[in-house]
Amino acid sequence: MGARYSSSWICILFILLLFALLFHGKTFGEYKELDSRTKVKWIKKSPMPGPLYAFDAVTIGHKIFAVGGRGGKEDYFKYNYIFDSQTNEWEVGKELIYDRSNHAVVALEGKIYVFGGNENPDKTEVYDPTTDAWKELAAIPTPRQHINYSAAAAHGKIYLIGGIEKRGEKEFIIT
Repeated sequence: MGARYSSSWICILFILLLFALLFHGKTFGEYKELDSRTKVKWIKKSPMPGPLYAFDAVTIGHKIFAVGGRGGKEDYFKYNYIFDSQTNEWEVGKELIYDRSNHAVVALEGKIYVFGGNENPDKTEVYDPTTDAWKELAAIPTPRQHINYSAAAAHGKIYLIGGIEKRGEKEFIIT
């Protein structure tokens, strides 16, 4: 299978899902699930609509939303791929407003929030799955980009954790 460059782990109804991707956009679009109760068997699932890495993913109910990402060294995407874990089918949702890679995504109250990323480190947008529409929100006060950057939701609030802020040629780790 080769080396894995980027992966996102998500737990849905006792099932752990792995998006396995290869470096430099040479992806095999493989998507598997692991029954976290038995932890003994990986099951191949329907492939993603297109190859991606450096994307982020989040769940709402039984659907997984894989947003943004890259397909090569200079290819940045606005993709919004939606996997239905009950039907084993992918659909393509409305594209993001901005190209994104190495960004953070979180679900809160049935909506998906996307923050920063290498191409647009200060941009924030929200997706409403019921209307299939994106809306731009206020800019992030401290722009965030790069790997090891996360978002989490708790008690109706969103927290941005880590990342790198780039000022000119210098990069600063955000804590």
